[in-house]
Amino acid sequence: MTVSWNHFSDHDKTAILGSSDSRTQDAGTHRVTYHHNRWTDVGQRAPRVRFGDVHVYDNLYEQTREGIFQYYWGAGIGSSIYAENNAFELADGVDPARVITRWKGERLFETGSTVNGEPVDLLALYNASVDPADRLADAARWTPTLHGRIDPTWAVPAIVRAGAGAGVIGPVEAPAYDAGTTYGAGDVVVHDGALYRAQWYARGTTPGASSWGPWEELAVDATGTPVWTPTRVVTAGDAVVHDGAVWVARWWTRGQEPGADAWGPFRRAG
Repeated sequence: MTVSWNHFSDHDKTAILGSSDSRTQDAGTHRVTYHHNRWTDVGQRAPRVRFGDVHVYDNLYEQTREGIFQYYWGAGIGSSIYAENNAFELADGVDPARVITRWKGERLFETGSTVNGEPVDLLALYNASVDPADRLADAARWTPTLHGRIDPTWAVPAIVRAGAGAGVIGPVEAPAYDAGTTYGAGDVVVHDGALYRAQWYARGTTPGASSWGPWEELAVDATGTPVWTPTRVVTAGDAVVHDGAVWVARWWTRGQEPGADAWGPFRRAG
């Protein structure tokens, strides 16, 4: 079963798989995928899983206030959650360590998560915040193969906001750039076959025309790692690919080529 392109908002107990810890006969019967859903100011169960193998990818989680928030992913008895490339936008006071919680579960695999645009190991944060008896193994029973394209995490907020919820029909693609349109920070467009994101207000400035303009080119390699471009904004700790190598930024930079200067903003990884 697949649950996709929905918008869940302002609800407490949102989505649970498995009705009871005593229903051991459910083992191996719940195989569910959650992808490209938008979860806004929910309290818990996004989802919580009992006895299920659940793939959770390319979802957007927005918590504009702490409110009723308790957790998002509940690792219940007999569960196996495989979570990848999910984006979280959390208000002040919402601890990322609370994204995961344990309900008699033993394992949860998580990769590619970002919190407020920064890569975060959510399972490590959770495990560091609880007693050893409540820690979860960094594992799943299986590796999902029956799924569509998995979008890179940086693209998830724009894609999900554009396509999730009632009344949106058909595939979601970024619109073509229009010189007469006013764009705000975060808007994504296509121009000359490339994907760009506005860093601030933009109108009449062609994407790619200037490395210091309002547009950032959003290119990734086959693994989903961002590819360095002159327009890409890179902050300390971000990784990019350039000339076949992975480079990590020492500080904020834009327009400075990796490897051009040994004392520059990039160091080669590995």
